[in-house]
Amino acid sequence: MKVKQILVFILISVSLIATGCTNNEVEGNEVENNNTYSEIRDVVLNYIEEQDWNPEPYSRSNWENATVKKITVDDSYKNINKSYIGKEIFTVTIEDAIAAPTVFVDPDTLEVIGIMPGE
Repeated sequence: MKVKQILVFILISVSLIATGCTNNEVEGNEVENNNTYSEIRDVVLNYIEEQDWNPEPYSRSNWENATVKKITVDDSYKNINKSYIGKEIFTVTIEDAIAAPTVFVDPDTLEVIGIMPGE
């Protein structure tokens, strides 16, 4: 009986420790992504202002809240340098907007490398 209690105690302890470590890692990654994605949005906003380019229906706040994703470029992307095929880049687009363009950002240089018009 005592051996069972000890085994149950050890099992519960290990489970709690493993669960605690897992949650901390996820929170850390979320913070890192939020900081990176915020920086990517800033790159796009600066580009838009420098180029004096912003499609008519989209305000600055739309771009500040734009969706950032990391994708692997394939040969279906026509508005991007072919040297990026097979590499990961960031895309920035305004969700829930009709015909919103997608802006491509190089993850290493943090420069806009292309724009795909919305459909």
